[in-house]
Amino acid sequence: MCHHCGVNWTAISAIGAIISALGTLFVVYLAYSQLTKFNNTTKADFAHRIKSDFFTKKTRNLFRLFDYEVIDFIPNEIKNEAGETDGFFPYFEVNTEELMDINSKIKCKKTMYLSDEIDDLLLGHFEDIGIFRDKGVLDDFYVREEFEYYISKIGSNSAIRQYIEHIRRKEKEKENEIYDKFEKLFLKIDPTHMRFFRYGLDK
Repeated sequence: MCHHCGVNWTAISAIGAIISALGTLFVVYLAYSQLTKFNNTTKADFAHRIKSDFFTKKTRNLFRLFDYEVIDFIPNEIKNEAGETDGFFPYFEVNTEELMDINSKIKCKKTMYLSDEIDDLLLGHFEDIGIFRDKGVLDDFYVREEFEYYISKIGSNSAIRQYIEHIRRKEKEKENEIYDKFEKLFLKIDPTHMRFFRYGLDK
């Protein structure tokens, strides 16, 4: 303290330090708020793109067939004279008669889907959603709100389950990795669901 002027420089210095610290905290708060807003906006944009990629005319038409349960899995294995499998060309076939009985107004021009199309239009999307959920890019609320019905319907469809079982049997060394993120999503939605085939465990 200065005895001649009556100014307590120590107190002023302490007050200045406090003000500086508060200013720093405020700047950090603003930066954090902006970063949070940016992350939320980025996630929202990403989620919108996920929806746009999934909800296409092709995907909706295909999903409707699974929803009506009028599409069957065909393993289409080619065997040689020795009874050994030479080729594996699975596909899905639409039962047009059953479809007509359910809804005669639906005109189904495409009656056969290659397994690659099922992967690209449905299962691949769900696998990606599962990965993004695990990484924290998509949260459980969003996944349930936007995709719960579709994940549940496809995951419980007998033709899809036959297909996943078949490819897991074919790829024994990777049996627990094929569509495992989709399976995790499916079981997360309703734990009472039956899991997909696990080679060596399910019979």
